[in-house]
Amino acid sequence: MNDAEERFVRRYAHLPPDAPLDRHAARALLRRALADREALAEFLLEQCTPALLGEFINRHWNDAISDAPSSAALRLASAVVRALGRIEDTRDWMATLDCFERGIVPAARILRQVCEDINDAR
Repeated sequence: MNDAEERFVRRYAHLPPDAPLDRHAARALLRRALADREALAEFLLEQCTPALLGEFINRHWNDAISDAPSSAALRLASAVVRALGRIEDTRDWMATLDCFERGIVPAARILRQVCEDINDAR
């Protein structure tokens, strides 16, 4: 589990940063937390990381783009689309759109760029 995943799990489970967390419990909490579209979207809007954004895209993208206007999932999807609009290389942009259409996670460098854009917009 990386640092971002641990921060997400601690936030999801309302655990203080210094509370002990064994690996097995952490993995179980992470699986449950990643399945919670709104919780994951809220976390990513505050501190976007490529690995967790990839999980969001993989698990929740299709539901998020048709979610209620006030949902964190739709706000995150909108932020991702705005960030994708700033991709300057046409090939990268087309390849990323193709990934979304096929339901696969885009390249890590694209996820990093999108996360930087989302984090800078805060």
